[in-house]
Amino acid sequence: MTENISDIQKLIDYSVSFAKTALAKYKEFYPFAAAINNDGELIPFALYEGDEFPDSKNLLTKLEILLDKQLVENKKRTYAITTDVVVKHSDFVYSHDAISVKIRQSGTEEYNVYFFEYNLTNENEVEIINSWMENEARQ
Repeated sequence: MTENISDIQKLIDYSVSFAKTALAKYKEFYPFAAAINNDGELIPFALYEGDEFPDSKNLLTKLEILLDKQLVENKKRTYAITTDVVVKHSDFVYSHDAISVKIRQSGTEEYNVYFFEYNLTNENEVEIINSWMENEARQ
């Protein structure tokens, strides 16, 4: 169990840090991924198919298919796919920008999705203002 928690924390730390850097520089980012291999190493993972401006939803689907396959083949034990989203948490009235980190572990059929609502300041600094986790069934 400690290994799983450590994998999740590593992936969240990496994903949020990378997303914050991209947001500060470009004010947005395309979906990206990272995985933990069987030795416990974090491996950044990107997918480029020659398109400078790929469709984010299509890119997200392709990343998920590739990484799900690696879990099944025991090449990776945990992965995270990070996206820039607009969310509306049930406790709040308005929608807000958020970093979404969708994590799946080997041997599970569901995802844990961690949301980090953020504000981008006039100085292009990213401030995390709220966070929560939701479970999502695999489709």
